[in-house]
Amino acid sequence: MAAAGDDDQHAEPATSGDADAQAAADLAAIPKIPYARGLKLSWPEIIRIALTVGTLVLLLTMQGPCSQAVSGFVTGLDIGSGAPPSAPVKLPGVGSGAGSASLVHLPAGMTDEQMKTTIDHARAGSADGDAGRSATP
Repeated sequence: MAAAGDDDQHAEPATSGDADAQAAADLAAIPKIPYARGLKLSWPEIIRIALTVGTLVLLLTMQGPCSQAVSGFVTGLDIGSGAPPSAPVKLPGVGSGAGSASLVHLPAGMTDEQMKTTIDHARAGSADGDAGRSATP
């Protein structure tokens, strides 16, 4: 005689009706994407989108006239002054080496008293050097 467990192992294949019902149940368990609902936006979101689009359109349309106006303003600053363009400003010690003598090296680890003494000594030396330079033609 056959045991009760043998019946479960040798079950007959399901009929096509049972397979269709099982497939329908499986499809029903899958969440559906809401295609038909469309895009739902609140009024503040719609206003923000409209303002952003308007700002982009404004920037694109005003770019040309504003850039030409600024260009004309900048290039027109020297026109009509009657003076030739000024020479570039030369800083002392840049390129000529004249100002490099007045520079004082302050190494790390100096106390406040040592720094003050060094700075005062450098100021006194530069004052003497300036007086000597102004006396010579």
